[in-house]
Amino acid sequence: MIGPWAITAPSGGSSGWAVRVDGGGITSTFTITGISANYSGVPFIDPVILLVNVNNPSGTTISNISANEDGRGVELDSSSYVTLDQLSFNKMTGNSVFINGSSHVTMSNSKLKSTADGQVPHNADGLYALNSAYLSIGGVAACPKSQICNSFDYNTGFGVYLQNTHDVIIDHATANAADTGGYILDNASNVTLENSTAGGAARSVSR
Repeated sequence: MIGPWAITAPSGGSSGWAVRVDGGGITSTFTITGISANYSGVPFIDPVILLVNVNNPSGTTISNISANEDGRGVELDSSSYVTLDQLSFNKMTGNSVFINGSSHVTMSNSKLKSTADGQVPHNADGLYALNSAYLSIGGVAACPKSQICNSFDYNTGFGVYLQNTHDVIIDHATANAADTGGYILDNASNVTLENSTAGGAARSVSR
């Protein structure tokens, strides 16, 4: 288990991550939990939690993570079998969750807010999934029954943007924005969107 920790500065002092795991030699399951990033002002591409090449079929859990006015929340690079639960990211300057070339990821009980303005495209989305597969955004046993499981609040980015991504379930989600889109499917396939809402957006679902 990694945590619980209150982290007062990123890895590089003024930039970097709070927790990073490179999984090339990891063969056992582990949990990252109770991490509070008590700093702000890092570049928008700097994540609080970063997994790289973590692919244990027994699973990895990232839970009870909080940050305010940081860069990215959680970034998954070439990783799989990851459970995200109880993420609380407020006024992030980058993606709250970036899933990059990863698969078999579930997310539940999370509140994600990104408020970046004028950043590189998709770096201000609540959740941005690129070249990924088998994602369950809600629709899992950990979600409260018949209630919103994950909420996405965002400003100039999109709520959930799926690009070159397939086999996705979005269930009991809510996306609220100033004037962009809630759920965007960009060359995405086999996506189920159900029991979800989008409010205050120019377009709720686009593909």
